[in-house]
Amino acid sequence: MRKYLVQAHRQLGRIALLEERIPDAERHLALAAGQAGDLQSPLVAWRVHAAFRDLYLATGREDEARNSAGVARQILEALAGQAPEALGRSILSSQAYESLGS
Repeated sequence: MRKYLVQAHRQLGRIALLEERIPDAERHLALAAGQAGDLQSPLVAWRVHAAFRDLYLATGREDEARNSAGVARQILEALAGQAPEALGRSILSSQAYESLGS
């Protein structure tokens, strides 16, 4: 159940960012991150970190954006390493992974 609350806050944060309501975006993403901490749901965590990267890029915080992208990349790399070979290659060649930079 909590996973859905995390996803809802992440989505609300993304919407607020698109509407340029930065304080609301930060608040929702912080709530998502706080609740995602011990979920052991790497897909949820990856999406939260990627959303933070977008927020930080939009607000000119390059170092934080780079850090969030790095965490998101590490999560996807760990998932790829645990997946069957073809699925792992697919993860590492996905647009979501490549959008996080190197």
